[in-house]
Amino acid sequence: MTLSTNTLYKTSDSIPLWHQNLNISSYLNALLMSKLQLFVAKTIACKKVKVNLRRGTAWVQAGATLGELFYGIAKESSSLGFPAGTCPTIGVGGHFSGGGQGEMMRKFGLSADNVVDAILVKANGEIVNRESMGEDLFWAIRGGGDKLQEELTIRIIITVGTNANGGKTIRASFQSLFLGTIDQLMPLMEESFPELGLEVENCKEMSWIESVLYLNGEKPGESIELLLDRSHNLNKGFFKAKSDYVKNPISETGLEAIWKVMQIGEAGIMIWTPYGGKMSEILPSETPFPHRAGILFNIQYYSKWNEEGNVTKVKHLDWINKLYYFMTTFVSKNPRAAYLNYRDLDIGINIVGTFAQAKVWGEKYFKGNFKRLAVIKGEVDPENYFKNEQSIMASS
Repeated sequence: MTLSTNTLYKTSDSIPLWHQNLNISSYLNALLMSKLQLFVAKTIACKKVKVNLRRGTAWVQAGATLGELFYGIAKESSSLGFPAGTCPTIGVGGHFSGGGQGEMMRKFGLSADNVVDAILVKANGEIVNRESMGEDLFWAIRGGGDKLQEELTIRIIITVGTNANGGKTIRASFQSLFLGTIDQLMPLMEESFPELGLEVENCKEMSWIESVLYLNGEKPGESIELLLDRSHNLNKGFFKAKSDYVKNPISETGLEAIWKVMQIGEAGIMIWTPYGGKMSEILPSETPFPHRAGILFNIQYYSKWNEEGNVTKVKHLDWINKLYYFMTTFVSKNPRAAYLNYRDLDIGINIVGTFAQAKVWGEKYFKGNFKRLAVIKGEVDPENYFKNEQSIMASS
């Protein structure tokens, strides 16, 4: 599927995308976990990116990575960008179809909010674009009142460290992106976050593509050719991730309790990504991605280990599951929502393949939009040709 994103942004503008050969992505590979006999289509050769500067749009094929998309834009313009995630090795097909949150979403929304056309192959072999597929299917593929300026995003990465006495302590790193100049940022930070004590020397002005490399942990001055390396920073090992959404502020007492639980056992990390801004202006029904107004931030729980064997795995899974359970009080409810691109089979799988079974996890990802997705699934794939352990089931 080719996604046309309609938003080439100038560091304060974005590039819309056209997406081709859109695929479902999964943090936890649902296809590998499945016991069903499946046909898996490889899209690795479908990775072209074509930017139209005059129209401010780009076509990108579903086999391309975010890095290849970013690289393609940067080669055409130093002042344009696109709102998407920070990991360049992620495939655009799955990222967009899961919504696609990233550092610029408070200003421009999700990746899916900026997709303006798509070309895909239906289960019956028919090739369709936005016009011929109809608005229902086009809606379905795009993501199955704050006071802070939307140009500023501050993400918090929370880890367990060691204090001077050798004991455990909590360390919070603030990773920020501001769509503007240092002169514009400093008075904003002094007014809104004086406790952070930000100094001019802590800031560095850079182009959008340089910020992509920086936010991926690269050293200043690294070549953008790194974005084309699909194996870069892909270390061998294992990991588990889960997600949550927070709608109400967490008190200092609550935070202290969370820090204590984090320090028990094999520690991982939490990443808190702020919402608001443009995200609050888009209706929950605009795309399948429903987590909009009222969401303060998204949480990713993440634990990684390198040792093989069940003992180590159980220790890390025990840490993440206990923290996730403890967080119940502080996160969204009825349903406890989750982010599709942090795929989590713990919240439910399709064992017998029924709508009722899929609804258990489907409403966590899509809330009220799940029913519409199920209706569309029944219309375009009535035989359930496209499936995995967390695929949409047609409503009965």
